[in-house]
Formats: sequence, C-alpha cells, structure tokens
Amino acid sequence: MGVWGLTVSAMIPCSHAYFVYNEASHSNSNRGAMLNVAENVVRFDHTAIGVAQLEDALPLFRDLLGGEHVGGGESPDKGFRTMHFMYPNGSKIELIAPLGENSFMHKFLLERGPGVHHLTFIVKAFEPLVAHLKAQGYKVVGEDYRDPRWKEAFISPVSANGTVVQLAETDRDE
Repeated sequence: MGVWGLTVSAMIPCSHAYFVYNEASHSNSNRGAMLNVAENVVRFDHTAIGVAQLEDALPLFRDLLGGEHVGGGESPDKGFRTMHFMYPNGSKIELIAPLGENSFMHKFLLERGPGVHHLTFIVKAFEPLVAHLKAQGYKVVGEDYRDPRWKEAFISPVSANGTVVQLAETDRDE
C-alpha cells in the first residue's frame, strides 16, 4: 500500500508492451511472473460493427467500399448473425446484427446505436493470457472455451478505454 492506504500503480516496461503493476495485487511470489501480452498477439483480425439489419449496411461496406463477402452466418444460441467482408489489404469488417429482442446486440443498439462493437485480436497461449489479464485487474467477460477451434474472451469496455476487445485463439488461417 502507498501513502494513506492508497493502492500504488505504475507503468512497468516489459519488452514491447507495458503492463500496469498494481502493488496491492502482487505478492513477492508472483512478481516475476509477468507475461508479455504483445508477444502473444498473432494478428489484429477484424473490426465488428453493430447494425440493426445486415442488409442495410451492404450499400456501404460491400458496394461503395468494395468489401468481398468472405463468410458469416447465424448463432441462434448467442442471438446474432454476421457477414464478414475482406478488403484489398487483407483487413476485415464483421457486420453483426441481432436475432431478436433478447440478443445482447439488440441491447447494444438500443443503448448506443449502430457502430463499432468490438475489435478482435487473435492470440496464442489463450488461457494463460486470460488468467494474466485478470490477475492484472482487467475485467474479462464472456469467456468461452467450448470450441477448441475458437476460444474467446472479451476485455470489458471499463478496462479498455470504452471499447470491447475480443481475444480469440483459433486454428483458422483467416
């Protein structure tokens, strides 16, 4: 603890990334266990944009901007459907729309309107990475380990400057 019982935090350089070191959450036994998150990022994968209806976004993202439709589908158990577009430099946009009023996407659109929903990074060593982030004080939500071909978790906007950050480990090339 710092002066007057306040938690002391500092930015600690660690190779190519910085981690917030929170004095209250580290004992002598785990101080040497820093994980370089940046070294576990394989690539930035896509930006997901929330829309009420996928078809309403096609004139912009497909027709005007030239996105090539490369995938998508429905996830009834999670209450959404998607369309994925790739652009000339390999960057991707995922359009995501709700499947009904009980969908998290419906709630998102009611509260914020259409727009960027999340950023997705493909990572390796997924489970230790998620554990490390939680130990560092990041709010991690939506952990899903059911499909070994696509494990995912989200860094909550309260820990990510107002943006949802999806971390995923996959054996898919794209």
